[in-house]
Amino acid sequence: MQDTNTYWRGIFQSTRVNELYCPSFYLGEEEKREYGNVAYIFRTFLNSGGTIHPAYVAAYWPDSVLKGILSDNLTLENSVSYIINDRDSIVSSSDEQLSGTYWLSYKTISDSFLSSMYFVPRTILGKKLYVCFYSIRDPGWYMVTVLPEAPMIRKGNQIMLRLIMIYLLAIIAAAITSVLLSRSITGRISSVIGKMSTARSGIPVPMDEPTVNDEIGDLIDTYNYMTWKMAQLMEDQAKAAEELRIAEFNALQAQINPHFLYNTMDMINWLAKQGRTAEISDGGQDAHAWVTGFTKDKNCPLAFAVIVENGNSGFRAAVPVASAVLNEAAKNYTE
Repeated sequence: MQDTNTYWRGIFQSTRVNELYCPSFYLGEEEKREYGNVAYIFRTFLNSGGTIHPAYVAAYWPDSVLKGILSDNLTLENSVSYIINDRDSIVSSSDEQLSGTYWLSYKTISDSFLSSMYFVPRTILGKKLYVCFYSIRDPGWYMVTVLPEAPMIRKGNQIMLRLIMIYLLAIIAAAITSVLLSRSITGRISSVIGKMSTARSGIPVPMDEPTVNDEIGDLIDTYNYMTWKMAQLMEDQAKAAEELRIAEFNALQAQINPHFLYNTMDMINWLAKQGRTAEISDGGQDAHAWVTGFTKDKNCPLAFAVIVENGNSGFRAAVPVASAVLNEAAKNYTE
């Protein structure tokens, strides 16, 4: 390295510091061109033939690394972050022009850092700012972040408007969802009520099997089971009524048959006592006429039986009489 008239050499020669973090302007043009524009340099001494010679060990890196770190988290316009050393020199900055505008001395920064570790309000060149400081311990630097008040207010308003819009959209979406959901629920409930109302005019009709297993689906399943049970009970009741009607007819017939048999046997007994044995075989057929019939009322059918003791006038002669009596009895019942 040919360039020996560099700023960092003058610092080492005029002070007793043994290490130095060097910003760009501390370095020579050859150093910045060949190695990098930021460096860490420390001084050591070499013994050569009994003579002590100073030596310097340097590590270089590009300034873009620091600029990238400083610029990454800045989202407000006209905001800036910069690093300043104890010689009031700006080591690196996200924006060189703004760092010069909002420059603060190392002493001012050190005093502010000791009093507060948060953003503090400042007024620089008539502009209201919020400034935060961060100490970089090893080199003794400070990182300064400056946020203008006006862009912060605009950004806050934008965020509030976005939150309000999101809130309104969420309310609208919730309202639409609630309306659709309520219509779905009330529609299914109305269909169940409509089916149930058919029980007032006739037999309840079952509904289609539900496709969703929710409370309404359980209600539909319960209603379908109820209609099936009612239909089964009505069928059982009709069957029991039919069996009861048959039993009543059988009981009526059981009551009529002994009476007819008694009259017939009594007639045979008297014919035998009178010695009229020839008439016994014919008397059993001609002595009585027995005619049965039913009413036409399907809701309450009844059976009628008429026995005419015709005094041996013949069965054919007794049938018209028995039929006329039967029809008159059925007519009186139905009226």
